[in-house]
Amino acid sequence: PVLVSSDFRRHPVGRVVVELFGEPLYSCLSTSGVEDDLTDEIKVLCNEFSTERGGLSGSVLVDLNGHTQGGAEKMFHEFPGVSVGFLGMPVTYGLDYMIVDRGTTPVVTVKERHGDEKVAMVCPVYLGGD
Repeated sequence: PVLVSSDFRRHPVGRVVVELFGEPLYSCLSTSGVEDDLTDEIKVLCNEFSTERGGLSGSVLVDLNGHTQGGAEKMFHEFPGVSVGFLGMPVTYGLDYMIVDRGTTPVVTVKERHGDEKVAMVCPVYLGGD
């Protein structure tokens, strides 16, 4: 898979990437180009790291932004492969799958909030609140 985010840096998403995806089994696409020392750590963990979509290969795109600043929704809608939403804002926007937890998306609202997207519910809660 290709992880897509504007936050591969000192940001909560950047920290989660280091903690959850600690083995070099994926590629990363930065949509912002903003880098710092945590970006360097993330680059070591990636098979590939790019700021240009054409620079990476993969049949699955994983959106780590959702409807937040730096998001790349258009890229996901134009992508011919599988699109997955994870982290970012857990709301529907026409992807193939959404990975959510019971804290961000209570079971009773899954169909309401995610329409036709297939939902993968993970336990325990992975996305903390303020």
